[in-house]
Amino acid sequence: MSKISFYQVMNGEVIKFSCQLLEKCFQNQIHTFVQVIDEISATKLDRALWTFAQKSFIPHAMETDPMPSMQPIYISSNDKCPIDAKGLMLIGVDRLDVKDFERVMVMLDGTLVYEVKKAANLMESFKDLGHEVEYYLQNSKGTWSVRHGNDTKF
Repeated sequence: MSKISFYQVMNGEVIKFSCQLLEKCFQNQIHTFVQVIDEISATKLDRALWTFAQKSFIPHAMETDPMPSMQPIYISSNDKCPIDAKGLMLIGVDRLDVKDFERVMVMLDGTLVYEVKKAANLMESFKDLGHEVEYYLQNSKGTWSVRHGNDTKF
């Protein structure tokens, strides 16, 4: 079973926080597949990874890049992943088939009611499939509180 973490970002900066999590994945040598809702989102994340931190670089690729299979992070709007990824980040995507991934991160904009409702349904489906689920909620100060297991009601 996979460990699945939902991140409800309340400041509207899902891409920025995704970059921070991907930096941690890279530092911990967790090859990660990032599946986004569309090519526009893929391009936004790609650009953000180049510029979000002045003192670090996070190697990554999209399918249009040369040799994407050689990078530790792969970004795409489809479900095909050419790297041996143990991590999966979902941005705007509902995906229940996560059996090939040890660690799953579901990013959502907590200011959008439809995203919160969609995440609640996805979370219940993951629980029903027997996955370990936790939910991180960002507060107005930018810090996080965590809810585990059955303590993830909306």
